[in-house]
Amino acid sequence: MPRCLRRPALALAILGLAGSLATTPAAAVDPALVAAAKKEGQFTWYTTLVVTQVVRPLVQAFDKKYGIKVNFVPAPWQETALRIANEGRARAIKGDLFDGAPTFFPLHAAGLVDAYRPEAAAVYADNMKEPSGLWTAHVLQPATPAVNTDAVDAKDFPKTYEDLLDPKWKARMAWTTSPSAAGPVGFIGNILLTMGKDKGMDLSAQARGAADRQHPE
Repeated sequence: MPRCLRRPALALAILGLAGSLATTPAAAVDPALVAAAKKEGQFTWYTTLVVTQVVRPLVQAFDKKYGIKVNFVPAPWQETALRIANEGRARAIKGDLFDGAPTFFPLHAAGLVDAYRPEAAAVYADNMKEPSGLWTAHVLQPATPAVNTDAVDAKDFPKTYEDLLDPKWKARMAWTTSPSAAGPVGFIGNILLTMGKDKGMDLSAQARGAADRQHPE
């Protein structure tokens, strides 16, 4: 979860809820940062997380602990990235903190991301954090097809990506058009990461061939 280049005291303070924050090297939250955040009184969090189950409980717990108002703005990562990028171009950034893995890359390229290191991240695996503190993983998303257990017997569950090419699945698979980790981009990326470029591209070619045979022009 990165933070925007604005009001660092507040951005650091909110993340103390999930694990005490610090600048490099990692350490407990500095009371001076909390005091500065309380003086400002509120901050803005651009979030891609589920509001009811995640965002509201975090905001309520943070307010109870620090007495600082959190203004959260929920939106998909594409809208969040565009909003912050536009604010950056206008030199009028309103957000203090944002989350969302895909959100990070365009904003970092635009120079709109500051580093931080949560104290809890000291025990995270290396692939769960950026060495200089530019990002720290806060959500793990298993990327795998889901099976409707009411429609498919356990003995028929596909076990590999190759199993999805079986003709028996014709017209029985649903596919989201979302350009996210849950959509085509994420699925194809996961295949390439899991199988390697050569095998992954071969599987994609077989899938395209099967689709052409099912839906000829």
